[in-house]
Amino acid sequence: MLKISSLPLRGEGVFGCDVITDYLHYDDNETDQNEPIYSAFVLQDPEKIEMVEGFVNIHMSVMLREIDKAIQQQDWQGLKIKLYELKEIACTVGYMILVDVAKQMEFQALNQSPVELKLLFDKLTAIARRISLGINSASNQNTADNADK
Repeated sequence: MLKISSLPLRGEGVFGCDVITDYLHYDDNETDQNEPIYSAFVLQDPEKIEMVEGFVNIHMSVMLREIDKAIQQQDWQGLKIKLYELKEIACTVGYMILVDVAKQMEFQALNQSPVELKLLFDKLTAIARRISLGINSASNQNTADNADK
C-alpha cells in the first residue's frame, strides 16, 4: 500500500535526506509486489523526471551489479561503500525504500552475514524492478502530457 508520510527524516550522513519532509513509504506486508514504485520527487515535481530516469535507467543497474559482486566476493568494506553510494543517490532522487533496504544491508555487512545479505539483495532487486515499472509509467505519462501541449 502506498502511503505519503509527513515525517522529518534525519539523514544519518546521507546527503539530502535531512531536508525531505514528505516521502513515500511502502509497507511490504500490504503492497502488491508488482505495484510500481514512484519517486517522491517526480510526484512532487514532474520536471525532475529526467534526473530520476538517469538514475533508474543507467546507474541503478550498475550499482546493483557492483553490490552483488561485493557480496559474492565477501568484500565487506567495498560493499559498505557501494551501499552508502546507493543510499546517497536513492535519497537524492526520492526512493526512500532503497535507502531503507540499503541500511539493513549495511548492518548485515558489518556482521558479515552473506546469507542475510543475499536475501536482502533479492529484496533490493525486486524493489529495483518495481522502480523501473514506476519510472517507465511516469515517463510515458510525462511524454503524453507534453504531446498534449
